[in-house]
Amino acid sequence: MQETGEDEPIIWKDTWISAQRMAKNNPTTFTAPTLGELEELGVEDLVKICNGYERFWVEIKHINQKNVRQKPTAWEFIGKVNNFLVAEVEYQFDDLVIFHGRHIYQIQLRSEFSNAIEKLIQEQPELYAKALEGDYQAVEELNYYEPNHKDN
Repeated sequence: MQETGEDEPIIWKDTWISAQRMAKNNPTTFTAPTLGELEELGVEDLVKICNGYERFWVEIKHINQKNVRQKPTAWEFIGKVNNFLVAEVEYQFDDLVIFHGRHIYQIQLRSEFSNAIEKLIQEQPELYAKALEGDYQAVEELNYYEPNHKDN
Protein backbone atom coordinates (compact mmCIF):
# COMPACT_ATOMS: atom_id res chain seq x y z
CA MET A 1 0.00 0.00 0.00
CA GLN A 2 1.27 3.47 -0.76
CA GLU A 3 0.60 6.84 0.80
CA THR A 4 1.12 9.98 -1.26
CA GLY A 5 -0.26 13.36 -2.08
CA GLU A 6 -0.05 15.28 -5.32
CA ASP A 7 3.59 15.99 -6.27
CA GLU A 8 4.84 14.22 -3.15
CA PRO A 9 7.11 11.18 -3.07
CA ILE A 10 5.52 7.77 -2.61
CA ILE A 11 5.76 6.51 0.97
CA TRP A 12 5.06 2.80 1.29
CA LYS A 13 3.16 1.16 4.16
CA ASP A 14 3.23 -2.52 4.99
CA THR A 15 2.05 -4.83 7.72
CA TRP A 16 5.23 -4.47 9.75
CA ILE A 17 5.94 -7.00 12.49
CA SER A 18 6.21 -5.54 16.02
CA ALA A 19 9.61 -6.16 17.59
CA GLN A 20 8.19 -5.10 20.97
CA ARG A 21 5.46 -7.76 20.76
CA MET A 22 8.02 -10.39 19.67
CA ALA A 23 10.16 -9.55 22.72
CA LYS A 24 7.15 -9.66 25.04
CA ASN A 25 6.00 -13.02 23.68
CA ASN A 26 9.51 -14.53 23.63
CA PRO A 27 11.42 -12.90 26.53
CA THR A 28 14.12 -15.57 26.82
CA THR A 29 15.00 -15.73 23.12
CA PHE A 30 14.25 -12.31 21.64
CA THR A 31 15.15 -8.73 22.54
CA ALA A 32 13.99 -5.42 21.13
CA PRO A 33 15.42 -1.93 21.57
CA THR A 34 14.59 -0.27 24.89
CA LEU A 35 12.53 2.91 25.15
CA GLY A 36 15.76 4.77 25.96
CA GLU A 37 17.45 3.44 22.83
CA LEU A 38 14.45 4.43 20.70
CA GLU A 39 14.46 7.91 22.23
CA GLU A 40 18.08 8.39 21.12
CA LEU A 41 17.30 7.81 17.44
CA GLY A 42 17.87 10.61 14.98
CA VAL A 43 17.73 11.35 11.28
CA GLU A 44 20.30 9.29 9.31
CA ASP A 45 20.47 6.50 11.90
CA LEU A 46 19.79 3.00 10.56
CA VAL A 47 17.10 0.73 11.98
CA LYS A 48 16.11 -2.80 11.05
CA ILE A 49 12.40 -3.51 10.48
CA CYS A 50 10.52 -6.61 9.31
CA ASN A 51 7.73 -7.04 6.77
CA GLY A 52 7.05 -10.68 7.65
CA TYR A 53 9.28 -11.98 4.84
CA GLU A 54 12.62 -10.47 5.74
CA ARG A 55 14.31 -8.00 8.03
CA PHE A 56 16.05 -5.09 6.39
CA TRP A 57 17.78 -1.81 7.17
CA VAL A 58 16.09 1.57 6.76
CA GLU A 59 17.81 4.95 7.04
CA ILE A 60 15.66 7.33 9.11
CA LYS A 61 14.69 10.47 7.18
CA HIS A 62 11.97 11.89 9.47
CA ILE A 63 10.67 11.29 12.99
CA ASN A 64 7.20 12.49 13.93
CA GLN A 65 6.82 12.50 17.71
CA LYS A 66 3.25 13.91 17.43
CA ASN A 67 2.87 14.18 21.19
CA VAL A 68 5.81 14.46 23.60
CA ARG A 69 3.93 12.26 26.07
CA GLN A 70 3.84 9.37 23.61
CA LYS A 71 6.25 6.52 24.16
CA PRO A 72 8.83 6.24 21.37
CA THR A 73 7.25 2.93 20.36
CA ALA A 74 4.32 5.02 19.01
CA TRP A 75 6.47 7.58 17.19
CA GLU A 76 6.05 7.57 13.44
CA PHE A 77 9.19 7.19 11.33
CA ILE A 78 9.77 7.68 7.62
CA GLY A 79 12.88 6.11 6.21
CA LYS A 80 14.60 5.01 3.04
CA VAL A 81 15.09 1.27 2.44
CA ASN A 82 18.82 0.65 2.70
CA ASN A 83 18.96 -3.03 1.64
CA PHE A 84 18.50 -4.86 -1.61
CA LEU A 85 15.32 -6.80 -0.80
CA VAL A 86 14.88 -10.45 -1.65
CA ALA A 87 11.12 -10.67 -1.09
CA GLU A 88 8.86 -9.55 -3.91
CA VAL A 89 7.20 -6.48 -2.40
CA GLU A 90 6.13 -3.19 -4.01
CA TYR A 91 8.87 -1.11 -2.38
CA GLN A 92 12.57 -1.72 -2.96
CA PHE A 93 16.03 -0.31 -2.27
CA ASP A 94 15.95 3.51 -1.88
CA ASP A 95 12.12 3.69 -1.55
CA LEU A 96 10.52 5.49 1.40
CA VAL A 97 8.56 3.52 4.00
CA ILE A 98 6.56 4.58 7.05
CA PHE A 99 6.57 2.63 10.33
CA HIS A 100 6.45 3.10 14.12
CA GLY A 101 9.04 2.71 16.85
CA ARG A 102 7.53 -0.62 17.93
CA HIS A 103 8.55 -2.07 14.55
CA ILE A 104 12.28 -1.48 15.11
CA TYR A 105 14.30 -4.66 15.67
CA GLN A 106 17.83 -3.33 15.70
CA ILE A 107 19.58 0.04 15.75
CA GLN A 108 22.79 1.17 14.10
CA LEU A 109 23.56 4.79 15.02
CA ARG A 110 25.03 6.95 12.25
CA SER A 111 28.18 7.48 14.27
CA GLU A 112 28.68 3.69 14.45
CA PHE A 113 27.82 2.63 10.90
CA SER A 114 29.66 5.15 8.71
CA ASN A 115 32.95 3.41 9.53
CA ALA A 116 31.32 0.01 9.03
CA ILE A 117 30.21 0.88 5.48
CA GLU A 118 33.71 2.04 4.60
CA LYS A 119 35.03 -1.22 6.08
CA LEU A 120 32.55 -3.27 4.02
CA ILE A 121 33.59 -1.53 0.79
CA GLN A 122 37.28 -1.98 1.63
CA GLU A 123 36.98 -5.62 2.68
CA GLN A 124 34.31 -6.79 0.22
CA PRO A 125 34.78 -4.61 -2.91
CA GLU A 126 34.02 -7.37 -5.44
CA LEU A 127 30.92 -8.46 -3.56
CA TYR A 128 29.74 -4.86 -3.23
CA ALA A 129 30.28 -4.22 -6.96
CA LYS A 130 28.38 -7.40 -7.90
CA ALA A 131 25.46 -6.40 -5.66
CA LEU A 132 25.28 -2.98 -7.30
CA GLU A 133 25.07 -4.77 -10.67
CA GLY A 134 22.09 -6.82 -9.40
CA ASP A 135 23.83 -10.13 -8.66
CA TYR A 136 21.27 -11.95 -6.48
CA GLN A 137 23.80 -14.08 -4.57
CA ALA A 138 25.95 -11.02 -3.77
CA VAL A 139 22.87 -9.16 -2.55
CA GLU A 140 22.03 -12.07 -0.23
CA GLU A 141 25.56 -12.14 1.19
CA LEU A 142 25.59 -8.37 1.79
CA ASN A 143 22.20 -8.52 3.50
CA TYR A 144 23.72 -10.83 6.10
CA TYR A 145 26.90 -8.80 6.50
CA GLU A 146 27.00 -7.45 10.05
CA PRO A 147 29.08 -4.25 10.21
CA ASN A 148 30.12 -4.74 13.83
CA HIS A 149 30.97 -8.43 13.43
CA LYS A 150 34.52 -8.99 14.67
CA ASP A 151 35.41 -11.44 11.85
CA ASN A 152 34.46 -9.05 9.02
